[in-house]
Amino acid sequence: MRPRTLVKRSLTYYWRTNLAVILGVATAVAALSGALLVGDSVRGSLRDLVIARLGKTQGIVSSALFFREQLAQEAPGSAPLIVLQGIVTHEKDGRRTANVSVYGVDDRFWRFHGLGAQTPATSEARLSPGLERELGAQPGDAVLLRVEKPSAIPQESLHGRKDDSGRTMRFTVGPLAGEFALQTTQGSVKAVYIPLRRLQRDLAQQGRVNTLLLASTAFPKDKITLDDLGVKVRALPGRDALSVESASAILSDTLAAWVREAAGSSAQEVFSYLANTIRVGDRRIPYSVVTAIDREYWRPDSI
Repeated sequence: MRPRTLVKRSLTYYWRTNLAVILGVATAVAALSGALLVGDSVRGSLRDLVIARLGKTQGIVSSALFFREQLAQEAPGSAPLIVLQGIVTHEKDGRRTANVSVYGVDDRFWRFHGLGAQTPATSEARLSPGLERELGAQPGDAVLLRVEKPSAIPQESLHGRKDDSGRTMRFTVGPLAGEFALQTTQGSVKAVYIPLRRLQRDLAQQGRVNTLLLASTAFPKDKITLDDLGVKVRALPGRDALSVESASAILSDTLAAWVREAAGSSAQEVFSYLANTIRVGDRRIPYSVVTAIDREYWRPDSI
């Protein structure tokens, strides 16, 4: 018997089994193809949603520290703002929403997105549609906004301030705003837009912001100063030396490497921190500053 005849008879005899296999494979292929198409569609939809919520934004300069608002003048068409997280409470019925994106903005933000100059009153807040629905707020209602006061030193640190860590501000709900968002989220945007000058004043950050929206990806990095980076350089009295310090009390590895490269072998690393207790036997001293230094630089006569 020829192989071709054997295959033909086998297919004919086991046609039910072969048909079940073919249908099973076809179903699996269809399911996988559908999943791939749905996945591509979801990714495309999320991408379109993120782009739509960014508006005209092509680039973002963001920092954990506050920098000079004047830096926006070095990037034409940019919009400076303060971005924080806060809690919004409807004063009338006490409804509260946490994890709200707080944007301190001015006319430059609205013009950046092609909406023209819009100068709200100092006490006016504009809510996103999602936040307005969740709070049940209407224009003219009063809301309370609580944000954490910015600090270069984390509050969980021993050096961080634990008292008066937050700031509560009262606003009147104004016209509805759009769904601008810097963070990606599939749900509705919970955001509140308040006057930049008011937020700067209440946070004691006059003339400073923590975010820039850019109309292009180009940014003049050579215009950034040490102050923008939270770095301070000061001369040490009585010594022919400079001290490089950070507003956050800790120099990053990158910054420390730059200082070592600039200073060469004369660079001396020092780390100071607050100790809860120094104890010898039954005697102890609470809350003392402890400084660590390399042994090769230890000079008891210079202290």
